[in-house]
Amino acid sequence: MTENPIYWVWLQGALGMGSQLPMLLHDTYPGGLEGFYRSGPAGWQGLAGISPWQLRALSAFTLKDARSRLLAAA
Repeated sequence: MTENPIYWVWLQGALGMGSQLPMLLHDTYPGGLEGFYRSGPAGWQGLAGISPWQLRALSAFTLKDARSRLLAAA
């Protein structure tokens, strides 16, 4: 399955470059990265491997922020 790049940019922007979590989520989360995004903060809480600071970062860095980065890179 090919992921929309916006979700990759969102996760990397939130978690920082080099984070292994986006690839792990891509490979294991139902619906991939988009499914993870759509599950929202309520769905992210309690997942193994996601710390409290990561939960805050995922909420703070928005899809709008990711779109801005993609447009700047184009």
